[in-house]
Amino acid sequence: MGLLFLLWTVVLIILGKALSQSDVYIDCGSQISYDDWDDDEGYTETGENKAVQLDSSPNSTQLKTLRIFPKHKRNCYALPAEASSLSEFTYLIRASFYYGNYDGHSHPPTFELEVEGMKWATIVTSNTKPQFYELLYYSKKENISVCLVQTKHKQFPFINALELRSLTNLLSFPHDFVDEENTTWLTSYRYSYGADENKWILGYPDDKDDRIWEPNTPAGLKAVTLPSFTSCGDERLPYSVLRQAVEAPNPTDTIDLPFAFNGIHDLQHYVRAYFSSNIDESETRTFSFYINDDYISTITIGYYNCNSTQAYVRSNGTLNVQLRPNGNSALSPFISGIEIYTALPALPAEATEEEKKKKKKNLGLLIGLPVGLILGLILLPGLIILLLILRRPKTRPTQGQAATTGPHEEANPQQSVSSQAPVVPSQNGEILVSSNGNGDHTLVNHGG
Repeated sequence: MGLLFLLWTVVLIILGKALSQSDVYIDCGSQISYDDWDDDEGYTETGENKAVQLDSSPNSTQLKTLRIFPKHKRNCYALPAEASSLSEFTYLIRASFYYGNYDGHSHPPTFELEVEGMKWATIVTSNTKPQFYELLYYSKKENISVCLVQTKHKQFPFINALELRSLTNLLSFPHDFVDEENTTWLTSYRYSYGADENKWILGYPDDKDDRIWEPNTPAGLKAVTLPSFTSCGDERLPYSVLRQAVEAPNPTDTIDLPFAFNGIHDLQHYVRAYFSSNIDESETRTFSFYINDDYISTITIGYYNCNSTQAYVRSNGTLNVQLRPNGNSALSPFISGIEIYTALPALPAEATEEEKKKKKKNLGLLIGLPVGLILGLILLPGLIILLLILRRPKTRPTQGQAATTGPHEEANPQQSVSSQAPVVPSQNGEILVSSNGNGDHTLVNHGG
């Protein structure tokens, strides 16, 4: 019994250590490791460290340095993914990009981001605005490959930070749809409505589950600041987001929130919206929540109260969220934040210029093979006949027949070409001459 207890204790220690090591934080371009953040060493073998010049990004240490990849078309990070050989895990993968004019050229590059050989996103970087890309990824492997791919001449890929997080410890991220095998979900949008344009929420401690929220105030809506919330009874609600909101100008106005998906049709989405209110104790705010004209739920918010709703929907290139007055409230529709996740379609990775040239060359070879074969079949009989004519033996002229010579060639009475004897190939490859002109041999084309 004591031995079994000891063995079980060792297993728990090893498993606990593996689980604690499952999260990976890489400050790309950093010269040193610090706190929970590692430098690039051990995760990638290529690239150069740089520092941004424009420090107008949100206050984040990880956005002040970056790793640039000028030498190879495709450069990859290997992230240790499987925390234990006893199970498989779903992960949050986050890649952060901030150009910050690190090279002094004021020319932010465009490149591709891949995960496990699958196209993740086209990264169109900005001089001043940071960009964050997230995947909820189900892994079966010991390592997950994240690659940056150069697709335009002299536009070198870079990255500021790369994270791998076990979703087990991130309760605010949706779990119910990401546990399916071979399912990958993108974080398409995550907005904090009504927040100042420079007030990004960059994860913990402002969001205890480390989500990143982009400030957004749609045109025509009124930004509202609310008192601080201490508790709403729902641990998934981001209190830092609930302190701001946008409001329709009038109680009879509808809030329209359109979301574009590059014209891609029949996409599956998970939508979660958050609501708070700054009303008096005697008031209630209520309205209807619609997506693409489909009724989802009725939202009711009381004094110092907050709420949320969620839905699984499909889109055809765009997703239109609406908050419609329902006639039961004298207060305008109101929203604090929204998250939209999208099932990632199986997009093939885009080829680099070098790969495109190689593919074009291989295609030319593939096209050239049948063309050459056809030409060979056409020309081969003629070449064989010409060869037979050149190799046929020359005979003496018959009686009464003059020998034929060229204009500068003397006639040789010993040689002439017989016009009566057809030339045919024998079975052993020799040239035979039929003297009676009735040979029945046939020339067979073996070129096919």
